[in-house]
Amino acid sequence: MTLLSVENLSVIFETEQGIARAVDGINLFIEESETVGLVGESGCGKTVTGLSILRLIPNPPGRIEGGKIIFKDENLLNIPTQKFSHYRGKKIGMIFQDPTVSLNPVLSIKEHLVETVKLRKKVSGQSAINESVRLLEEAGISDAQKKLNSYPFQLSGGEKQRVMIALSLAGEPELLIADEPTTSLDVTIQAQILNSIDRIQKARGMAMLLITHDLGVISKRTKRSYVMYAGKIVEEAPTKELLSNPNHPYTKALINALPSRKRRGKKLENISGAVPAPIDFPKGCRFNPRCPIAIEKCKIEEPSLIEITSNHKTACHLCGSRNE
Repeated sequence: MTLLSVENLSVIFETEQGIARAVDGINLFIEESETVGLVGESGCGKTVTGLSILRLIPNPPGRIEGGKIIFKDENLLNIPTQKFSHYRGKKIGMIFQDPTVSLNPVLSIKEHLVETVKLRKKVSGQSAINESVRLLEEAGISDAQKKLNSYPFQLSGGEKQRVMIALSLAGEPELLIADEPTTSLDVTIQAQILNSIDRIQKARGMAMLLITHDLGVISKRTKRSYVMYAGKIVEEAPTKELLSNPNHPYTKALINALPSRKRRGKKLENISGAVPAPIDFPKGCRFNPRCPIAIEKCKIEEPSLIEITSNHKTACHLCGSRNE
């Protein structure tokens, strides 16, 4: 059963340079208890997509220009602001990129977590404290009772991210959005944090949207994945199919830039150029200035996202022509 369906979502930001279309008409869905990946380089619109689901886009300068965000048959964009707290944090939780920015440095972990537990669980006193300790333990923090009285600066990067995980779980959400949850951590801690999130997600039966720039992260952790570039979904497929048989040149380039045993001894490929600014997308396919196989049509006409094979969609003129 579909838990979340994002339909033709568009998000813009009004800047001095012009209108920035950070997200431009994307569609995605997540089934109950399913883990779905959203991958792409920085600046492609992944984080904005996650923030849009929770209606956290700062207005001004940003706003959701159009589309629907359907959660359990209800359009979240139609819910009055004063009633949306029933969904934000309670039905849908989010782990943000940088815990150092997300946690208030002058508040203890106890003040962060107990207040959230009181709000979400409707408990108070010692019950709220006990639940806070339990959440920290579930998130993998050792000596949770002691760490509850610590301040963010007294914790390591991994511990701070585990606090963020505990905060996101306080409302017992049905959907967890994990936005680059290991970006600021070293490699060994990254694996531990991801394993903890996997364990909790499976134990609770939550659905999860895993946002990342790293295809290696989604390879063993997601059932399906979407590849995003310059505000658009350019490819979607079951993750194993996506990684073993990519269609879009951008997806292929991301995979070729990833270290692997099969490519041992070979030079890693880089993707020339950079993601275009959302106020000045190129005409036609937005990847065409960086694409090594672009043809004249790619520079003129924007490709549609079409099904190339069963459950595998791609937005590329060349992929379509190969299957005609």
